[in-house]
Amino acid sequence: MLASRTHIAASATAMVHGLVQDLKRQGHTVYNLSIGEPNLPNAPEIQNGALEAIERNQNAYPPSPGFEEVRETAAAWVNRTCGTRFAASNTLVTAGGKFGIFLSLQALVEAGDEVVLVAPHWVSYPSMIQLFDGKARVIQSHMEKGWKISPEELAAACGPTTKVVILNNACNPTGSLYTREELAALLAVVPPHCWILADEVYSGLCYDGRPYASCGQFEEYADRSIVIQSCSKNFGMTGWRLGFVFAPASFIEVLIKLQGQSITSASGLSQWAALAALQNAEHIQRSVREALEERRNIFIEGLSARFSPFPKPAATLYCFLPLSYFGVSHQDDIRFCKELLEQAHIALVPGTAFGSPGFVRCAFGETPEHLVACLDKLQEYFKKS
Repeated sequence: MLASRTHIAASATAMVHGLVQDLKRQGHTVYNLSIGEPNLPNAPEIQNGALEAIERNQNAYPPSPGFEEVRETAAAWVNRTCGTRFAASNTLVTAGGKFGIFLSLQALVEAGDEVVLVAPHWVSYPSMIQLFDGKARVIQSHMEKGWKISPEELAAACGPTTKVVILNNACNPTGSLYTREELAALLAVVPPHCWILADEVYSGLCYDGRPYASCGQFEEYADRSIVIQSCSKNFGMTGWRLGFVFAPASFIEVLIKLQGQSITSASGLSQWAALAALQNAEHIQRSVREALEERRNIFIEGLSARFSPFPKPAATLYCFLPLSYFGVSHQDDIRFCKELLEQAHIALVPGTAFGSPGFVRCAFGETPEHLVACLDKLQEYFKKS
């Protein structure tokens, strides 16, 4: 018999992506707005970083914390772009930001501990908490309030058994973005016995010239703050599976042990590719951000022209739409997404997966041509239905 924790729900985004691949293998054209991926070629520097490592025969086991040069360069990059003060000793290189979150929760959460998170939330938070026998305490945010919570709501959700508060800025799936003042007000009410887990993997995808504020900027909380970063969205390197944890050195030492006893280390080849990205971060990040801002504009403006006006998300590569936006009277988002995929071959992710039924997440990371074709198909589908 399998252990109880193996009966975990599958990742909704991964599951939908799998269905999309099945349809493609059957020869269908699929309009995929389900996957949070910048569909961009890697910058030449990234490719060359990996190729040069292969030519140098750098294929031995990397150290569990990551190559020292990568740790140093990653710390310098996040300090420069997010106003933080991390050193190499505060840095773990890991297999994507996702595994960084997993390791952090594994290190902190014990049976009965509560983890506070805000819905809509990234699909994997609740399952990870469940894996470590913790309890998710969810604060529901609302579209009418810009998908943001107040300090009063956060304070009310935290109690004596709260161990971790997860703050996802910018937010997947809504694209909402907290300002520095808003973050300061939220952090001020987190009880001193709680850790702050800041998922900041979309920090590089802020649009219309908006500045980014990191939880790592606040020195008064540095001894209990964990910042998760990733190359996936910042540099368009999703398939390389390379991310970072920035935290107190003593906490990083714990994560190094956990990583050493699980995956050993992040891929060496991916680390060399990431090092090249970090060394050329300014222009690579700008290129990725500008491409996705253009795609955001194409998608939201096209959506608004075909249906009704909808505000452009401040950040990330998603918009989060209520079913009512399409004139759908029922609130069964799972059924809606299933029928849309089956009948029109358009893939969206149901809001239920993010803790907010009655909504759907659309990703606009695909090429402009794909986005326009998808919008045309979506309009055609609703004209027929």
